[in-house]
Amino acid sequence: MLNPYDPADSANRGVGFFLFEANDWQQEKYTLRASFSMFQQTAMPEVKAKKREASDDELQEPITSEEFLAMGEMDGRYELVEGQIVEVDKEATMGFPSFRHGQIEVRLGRHLDEFVQEHALGHVAGGEVGIYTERDPDTLRGADMVFVSNERFGTRSPEATYLDVAPELIVEIISPSNFWGNMRDKLKEYFDLGTERVWVVESENEAVLVFRSPTDLTELEAGDTLDGEGALDGFSVPIETLFAA
Repeated sequence: MLNPYDPADSANRGVGFFLFEANDWQQEKYTLRASFSMFQQTAMPEVKAKKREASDDELQEPITSEEFLAMGEMDGRYELVEGQIVEVDKEATMGFPSFRHGQIEVRLGRHLDEFVQEHALGHVAGGEVGIYTERDPDTLRGADMVFVSNERFGTRSPEATYLDVAPELIVEIISPSNFWGNMRDKLKEYFDLGTERVWVVESENEAVLVFRSPTDLTELEAGDTLDGEGALDGFSVPIETLFAA
């Protein structure tokens, strides 16, 4: 298994796992293939409160997820982290994903939902699903897709707008404009919450990174098969199916 925290793994792979490749950097394109030493230097998105009446440079008192929801649409994509609104994608417009992003999400979601429904395993949801990873102050993360078993879904709070139980599977679709500093924190929060698998889909390089913990991952490319494992044992889909033109 590859370990992004181990420099030996990065050296063995040449370009490594979390590094900006030189050509891509010049073209202002992000890549996930990098050494963790460079990844550690990647700046976290600046935490700024985005209340309409406040200065962008002024941190506000922590807000709740209900207050966050009441603020309505804002340019870009945001999450709530310890009560502060954090911009996680500066290049998004009104929070809209790209066509390619949506295409991959629909394809994977269709295969996943058909399998889950056929075997009556639980629930699949997509489209920036809100997940509480911390309460008081609230941290509310957005995931592109989740699978929650019937057992876990039954323990959620009926009045909760967002998921307050840990999905067994979380899917994140990464585009060149995403912040990997943000994803690093999300991975830790997801696994601390009790998530069993995180699939990070890299749209530009047409690969899927299967995380079993923040440090245990497998990279899948064309010719490989994405398997469910664990709660989704028996599920499989060829990688090239997700990225077909």
